[in-house]
Amino acid sequence: MKLKRIVEQAETTAQFYDLGKDFFSFIRAMNSTTEDVKTRFGQAISVKLKGKKIRARASRGYKQFEKDYEIDVANVSLDDYYDNYVVVVKGTNGKEYFLKPGFKVQILGAAEQPEQPSPQTPEPSKTQTQPSPPKQQSSSAPQSKQPEPPEQQSVQEEGGPELVRKYPVESIERDLSTWLPPLLMQSNANLKQFIPRDGVARTKDRKTVASYAVTIPVNELPGLTVDQVKSELSRASRLASSVSDIESFYTLDKFDTRGDKYVIIIRKITNY
Repeated sequence: MKLKRIVEQAETTAQFYDLGKDFFSFIRAMNSTTEDVKTRFGQAISVKLKGKKIRARASRGYKQFEKDYEIDVANVSLDDYYDNYVVVVKGTNGKEYFLKPGFKVQILGAAEQPEQPSPQTPEPSKTQTQPSPPKQQSSSAPQSKQPEPPEQQSVQEEGGPELVRKYPVESIERDLSTWLPPLLMQSNANLKQFIPRDGVARTKDRKTVASYAVTIPVNELPGLTVDQVKSELSRASRLASSVSDIESFYTLDKFDTRGDKYVIIIRKITNY
């Protein structure tokens, strides 16, 4: 083989093209367009439903049991679940409903606001004349119930008790490892630096909802969009469901830019 031919082959094998850089730029451009369309149609739907009392076919969760609900609509959003957009309305009762697009929504009138309990005025005279409690109590006297620690607290609600506990930084870090590295384009990034504090996990019946915050410097991900985050959350959700019999998926609760940081609120829902 001629020397010139050998040199040309060596120069060719030493050249690399970073396909990922251009591909992710393409994805970001596409996501930006998608976000504009979603915002426009989300506003159009919100104008027709927000502040109305409606009757609609809906479910209380993604791909959950569906039935007809009467809902006093406080807010409307278009959310991305597993690469499928769904219309989610939040009632004045604080509950979320996933509307079924194939059924017509009946407008019943203006939304009703829940009654707020009137504040009770304290009675100063009773407070002033109240005798101070004795320093010691006999063993037969009933003991007041001590509050449970913030790490785990039982809250009584309609339909059964709700267990509230902290969602530790270590668990959040494991969650982030499933969707954040592709956005950072780094497989070995220190993810703990993006976690400002513990989250909160609420378990009721056979469902656990964990909520936590993520803060990312803007210079780490310039031009980051809502749809980019949702796309990675959907991918991580599909992966989690494919490797376990327990249904687990992520949703984006909030995306905001505050100064030089993105503030992102993530919700992880696990159905047992």
